Amino acid sequence: MQALPPTAALVELKGALRYHGTDTRHLGEVLRVRSLSRLGVDVRVGIGSSITVAATASAQVPQPGGVLAIAPDHP
Repeated sequence: MQALPPTAALVELKGALRYHGTDTRHLGEVLRVRSLSRLGVDVRVGIGSSITVAATASAQVPQPGGVLAIAPDHP
């Protein structure tokens, strides 16, 4: 169990990558578009090799929303 702020969500995509045959950035873009079209909510998506890296990437996306993927080998 992990405590998250009320405005955050955590999604594990490892299995989805193989299922959809795509990369993490594309899945992040799909997630963003679907949340906007179905819920009317624009989100910031951060993608990284750990929760901390993903959260930091998400915080770097300017408002109102977007996708930032950090490569696992990025220093």
